Amino acid sequence: MNEEIASTQMQKLKDTVFLICKIAQDNGLKLLSIHLSKIIFFADREIYLKTAQPMIVDRYIKGRFGPYLKELKTAIEDLKTDNYINFKQDFANGYRKETTEFFLGSKSDSYNITTLSYDEKEIITHLVIDSLQDSDPTSIAKSTYNHAWKVAQMKEKIPLSAQVLVYPAQITDTDIAWAESVLQ
Repeated sequence: MNEEIASTQMQKLKDTVFLICKIAQDNGLKLLSIHLSKIIFFADREIYLKTAQPMIVDRYIKGRFGPYLKELKTAIEDLKTDNYINFKQDFANGYRKETTEFFLGSKSDSYNITTLSYDEKEIITHLVIDSLQDSDPTSIAKSTYNHAWKVAQMKEKIPLSAQVLVYPAQITDTDIAWAESVLQ
């Protein structure tokens, strides 16, 4: 199934990417691709926990380094084409390494964030600062390896409702006894 997200969702994703890049640069923090992807995931998950609705879109896919939105690449390319953000990639032996660093582009002063609420901006700000100050990309990626991620197949869609569960529920003998007593 190759469905595209709505233009309003894509704009919200672009606004989120731009805001994350801006916060990182304004605070002198290095923003790598794995950070960007996971901060978006954490923000979406936090909003989902508060509102039962995703901030952007509920289309996270299991990837090698945790859940990601496949539309993120398009949002980044669009922002780069318009010179709102930029990035540099490191190459080793002719191959792109996993270190793509993001920063603001030459037209960043003219970018206007229109789709994020005050609360969403606050959540993103805290996540950017908390995620980038004292953690390396590997620890951020590993923090997304919850039960839903572990049992999913590679490239399988994992709903946010499953992502918020850290461990599956365990039914104990006490739970069964209680249920049987209620049914009598």
